[in-house]
Amino acid sequence: MIADLVRSIGGDAVRVHSLIGVGVDPHLYKPTRDDIAALLAAQIIFFNGHHLEGRMGEVLERAGTDRPSIAIAETIPSDELLYPDGTGEHPDPHLWLSPRLWGHARMRS
Repeated sequence: MIADLVRSIGGDAVRVHSLIGVGVDPHLYKPTRDDIAALLAAQIIFFNGHHLEGRMGEVLERAGTDRPSIAIAETIPSDELLYPDGTGEHPDPHLWLSPRLWGHARMRS
């Protein structure tokens, strides 16, 4: 979903490499050595955020210290997010399920 968003906005000015393909559960995805190399070679990193990437959290955090790294879901004001657990602590990271939330997605930190 994030790669599609970046491609749509960036057009011919960007080259997008998506690590997690169609049909892969991002919560369970574990990056390969090639994935880590691709992240470290990137000029900018876009990802969903709010813990959707599960096992990639530490890798994304480290890669983001040397280049811009933007968690799209985390650019949305917290009062706009959905909290299915009712606590207000853990927002639903699946923004694309809500056209209203997906419309708020921003590509800036």
